[in-house]
Amino acid sequence: MKKFNQIISAILVIALAVSFCACGKKKGASDTKSASKATSENSAGAEQAVTNMLDAFKKLDFKTAEKYVNLDDIKVSDGESSTVADADTIFNAMFDKLDYKIVSTEKEGADTAYIVTEITAVDIQPVVNEYLKNMLQFALENAFDEKKISDEENAAKMNELFKEAAEKEGKNTVTKTVKIKVKKDGKNWKVIPDDDFSEAVTGGIVNAIKNMPDSFDYAD
Repeated sequence: MKKFNQIISAILVIALAVSFCACGKKKGASDTKSASKATSENSAGAEQAVTNMLDAFKKLDFKTAEKYVNLDDIKVSDGESSTVADADTIFNAMFDKLDYKIVSTEKEGADTAYIVTEITAVDIQPVVNEYLKNMLQFALENAFDEKKISDEENAAKMNELFKEAAEKEGKNTVTKTVKIKVKKDGKNWKVIPDDDFSEAVTGGIVNAIKNMPDSFDYAD
């Protein structure tokens, strides 16, 4: 009887041990599932921020786009040249042809993600060529005019010339694949633009401006 009781006790110990192991496994699986869900939600939030931003650009809805990206961080000049239209003029001229496709998402910790995206925009180089040609023509026509043009009038004219150039030459598009960095800011995700992203959404505006002198040499 004593031996039987020892066997029963041993079986109970084994049963309890198995039970504890099973509970541990269930808890671990639950934790893993929760972590996986959180990662999935974070990825979805980051992708949604990029989607909302680019959709807003396509609609020329810059107020909505500003919720997801600081527009001042999108580079539309080489930082030296002042002979180009302002950012709003460039955006309005090009974003009507903007298109995109999200390829994949790469997570980096809990608060950072990289959204690999194919972005299609107007090929801006021919537009800049035409713009530069017209701008120089305007400058020559007014070089000997006694009436001095104000800075405001000059800026307005540059915007007008850029719009005309975009309407005439902004027919072709260029596609570039970029990794868009997105960071969590509190409860919201914000896009952190870099030069590659800026070049993609503007169709290569910075390089086009840098190539302005060369472009003019070969302009028709």
